[in-house]
Amino acid sequence: MFTTSLDIKGMAILGQHQSSNKKMKDLQEYWQFAQPKVAHKALNTLVGIVRGIAADDQVNQKEVSELEKWCEDHDFLIATNPFKDVITNIQVIISDNIVTEEEIENLLWVCDQFAEGFTSYDLYTSGLQELQGICHGLLADGVINDTEIHALKYWMDINDHLSTYYPYDELMSVLTEVLEDGVVDDNEKLYLKRFFNEFVELRDKELKEQINIETAHIKVQGICAVDPDIDIDGKQFCITGTSSRSTKPKMAQIVDDLGGIYKGNLSRKTDYLIVCDQGNPCWTFACYGRKIEQAIKLRQAGSSLVIVHENDFWDRVADFD
Repeated sequence: MFTTSLDIKGMAILGQHQSSNKKMKDLQEYWQFAQPKVAHKALNTLVGIVRGIAADDQVNQKEVSELEKWCEDHDFLIATNPFKDVITNIQVIISDNIVTEEEIENLLWVCDQFAEGFTSYDLYTSGLQELQGICHGLLADGVINDTEIHALKYWMDINDHLSTYYPYDELMSVLTEVLEDGVVDDNEKLYLKRFFNEFVELRDKELKEQINIETAHIKVQGICAVDPDIDIDGKQFCITGTSSRSTKPKMAQIVDDLGGIYKGNLSRKTDYLIVCDQGNPCWTFACYGRKIEQAIKLRQAGSSLVIVHENDFWDRVADFD
């Protein structure tokens, strides 16, 4: 038996077809697995966006547009319960370009009802997804005002179970500093705008670029837990940066003397990363530094690792004197 070039071509086409069918089957199987997670995250984020947009009891055209674009981005979920109802609700609400307080409350009620049926993410992950959505909603019109800042702080306070998780701690550090004197000035509003813009992806690219230009000179700080509880006995510590108060070997010895465990490198077993502050570039928000970036990735992957400023470490050491 011999094979013609036509036969070979036909066999190749058949092979490609079979390969395509396999890829399609693999994609379908993957989607069946991933769909609940994608849908749950989308709903959590939407709840946050709506809360952020409505935080100052006003919804303007830019915010309406961001909601509209959310619907466009998630149109692929239209066949997934409950997104047909959710997207239809949003489209009806924004159809007249006016969103009332009652409409917002009704939309949140609908989302909350549907959210009870999702189990892909736990309370903590769902809360962090909602928090990112809130920051998205606050930034949606490119303006941060006092009412929105206080509404965000209120949400943070009643969701303090998220402490020690990224980016809750970082944001709480920023808010604590901004609200310390009871007055939010224009520079502090720019500071918050820059912070939100770092980890929120606005669909309005022109607005995002405008915010980039407006806040280019702002350096955002605040990556450490606020007033953390530091338990040393039996806990594993790592140190990054240079301390103005001691050397790294001496700090490591203090950890060991107090019953802790010092390791030079981060791992999933690390409980605390101490950030020393002398000339440390890690305080620039856009450039954490290698160990802090690694710590954040570990936390995002579910680690309970806590990033602490050295001042809090020394305060804890003083308790043993």
